[in-house]
Amino acid sequence: MLQKMKMLKTIFLVGLYILTGSRLFAQTADSIHIDQSEIRDIVSFLASDSLKGRGNHSIELGKAAQYIANKFTACTLQPFPDCLNFHQPFSIFNTNITRDVLLWNNKLLNTNDYVYLTNAIIPSPKTLANFKIIQVENNLPDSFFYYNAYEDDALIWIKKKLFQKESIVPQTAVFKSDAFKHNVLIVANEHNPESLSLYLNDAYYKNVLLNMVAMLPGKSKPNEVVIFSAHYDHLGAKAKEPEDNIYNGANDNAAGVAALLSLAEYYATQNNNERTIIFRAFAGEELGLVGSKLFVDDINPKAVKAVINMDMIGIPQMGKNHIFITGSWNSTFSKIFRKNLSTLGSNVIVDRDRSVDLFKRSDNYSFFQKGIAAYTIMSSTDQDDCYHQPCDEVKRLDIQHIATVIKSIVQGCSTIVSGESTP
Repeated sequence: MLQKMKMLKTIFLVGLYILTGSRLFAQTADSIHIDQSEIRDIVSFLASDSLKGRGNHSIELGKAAQYIANKFTACTLQPFPDCLNFHQPFSIFNTNITRDVLLWNNKLLNTNDYVYLTNAIIPSPKTLANFKIIQVENNLPDSFFYYNAYEDDALIWIKKKLFQKESIVPQTAVFKSDAFKHNVLIVANEHNPESLSLYLNDAYYKNVLLNMVAMLPGKSKPNEVVIFSAHYDHLGAKAKEPEDNIYNGANDNAAGVAALLSLAEYYATQNNNERTIIFRAFAGEELGLVGSKLFVDDINPKAVKAVINMDMIGIPQMGKNHIFITGSWNSTFSKIFRKNLSTLGSNVIVDRDRSVDLFKRSDNYSFFQKGIAAYTIMSSTDQDDCYHQPCDEVKRLDIQHIATVIKSIVQGCSTIVSGESTP
């Protein structure tokens, strides 16, 4: 009888360990699935010659943004609050320029008289034949922008001329991100639509940049936020180069974006994050962190518990399984990260800071200036031979190393994402 009770006690304790230790067990390197072929596909697309180096103010950067948005969609992530989709346009030139141009009966419409609701970052040209016409005799109610969804692309034609200061979209309108599953064009015009031509303004992406953002709400601590970020812009192409004139930016920073998208897929699949996770791909980093500087003005610093930025993780400059965390001296983040790696049996080595200068030159610094605990994880520096050179190509990347870095981020940030630790 005594032996049986001991056995039952042993079974109970083992079961208790499995339950209480399940988070740690689930975070061991072997149990974290990061698809290396997916990493290769991501960096191969972003650093391809067809994207011409993802230069800021280029249509190719817009194509990269669309690719990132498609990945966010595939992960079934949510847009940022009050956003209809995953991209947030901004301009550093203080210009008010519209993306879409509309000809109505061969006449150019005033931009105040129409709005095109679409998830496409680079919309394809449309004609009247592409839309189901729905006629409305008066202004749209506020609720329209929250509830309506259509089975086909719809032209909502408001048969009236707007007053001079009247807006086609009420200021009180509330947008629901999943309400518009198809493209919706809203036009106010007193004339019947006999022909229509909707197309992209060629000047738009020469003046406008896009920050990409998606969100995975937290379970028990939704008002506490962890941000993972990476910049997706690079230097573009330079016509004066005699041979290879494309600055592909494979390590800087297609590799970091691959990590960001892999983390988005991993956490969305696990769906057990206690804190809310925001995934951020910044434009304008190469112009002086302009994308991240803009974003920090839209967030509550007290809600953000940590920012983990990823930059240049494709080249193991310090050796296999070596990474370093810039700015680790300014909080306990590095200590928490190292402890989690040690507890979970990781063989990743976290080196000391490489330089304060690197800390100030990536998007983490915009958050740090607002008093937010923010760091960049790297595995190479600006001393790499192909840094900001055309030779920064996919063939140089160590895909296995990138996967190892991603796994180490999952492990190192495990207690931060779960809400158990705060830097």
